[in-house]
This record gives sequence, C-alpha cells and structure tokens, in this order.
Amino acid sequence: MAINLTTPQTLTNGTRLLVTRKRWDEDEQAINYEVSLRTAVGGTPPDGVVASLSGTIQGPIAGVPAGRATVIAKNAAFVAGSPLTALLVHNAPVTVNQTQFNSALTALKGTAAAFEAHLLSAGYLHSSLAGA
Repeated sequence: MAINLTTPQTLTNGTRLLVTRKRWDEDEQAINYEVSLRTAVGGTPPDGVVASLSGTIQGPIAGVPAGRATVIAKNAAFVAGSPLTALLVHNAPVTVNQTQFNSALTALKGTAAAFEAHLLSAGYLHSSLAGA
C-alpha cells in the first residue's frame, strides 16, 4: 500500500548531460568517462543527478585489430515505477579502429566541449540523447 504525501515532492526533469571523470589510461589504451543525466541548475532540487553510467573507448592493442567502445543511450523501454537510474542504458558496443581512437584521444586532450561533441558525433552517446 502506498502512502500518499500531503505535500508532494517536486521533481525536475533531467534536462542536461554532463560528462565527468574523464581519464586516459595509457597502459590499457582506454578512455574512461562518466555521463550523468542531471536536473536544471535552478530547478528543484537544484542540479541533481537523475541517472549516470560510465563509458569506455578502448583502442586497439597489440594482437587485437580493433578496440571497442560502449554506447550510452536513453532507455526507450523505461517503465513507470522503475528506478530513475534506469533512464540511461548501455546499447550494443561498437568497434573502434586506430584512427577513431586517435580522434577520441585528441578530443579528450582538447576542451570539455570538444570531447562531449565528439562523443555525440562518433555515436558513443547515442542520438537518442542528442536533445536530452
């Protein structure tokens, strides 16, 4: 049985994506990062995390011709009543060749905006999140 609140809790929609904890692991030839779906800065609650997932772009290493990368997407099958953390999901990983990995690494070493734009344009952040 549910308890009805006399004063409902105000929840703000997830309105922004924030890419944090960006890290380049040279030994593993991997770029690791975290993507958070967050509420509006001036919302209620202000600037809260709704859901977050980690992503990796693994470059080719000796003996392996291609690397792999995770793809983070909006959960198209989100069911009402599920934890909000289920709003973001991992789609099937994609293969990454050396040129693609080098492009990601160059973007990472640039500005935060350049890396975020690269994640979207390369498909590591699925197009379902482009307007999130």
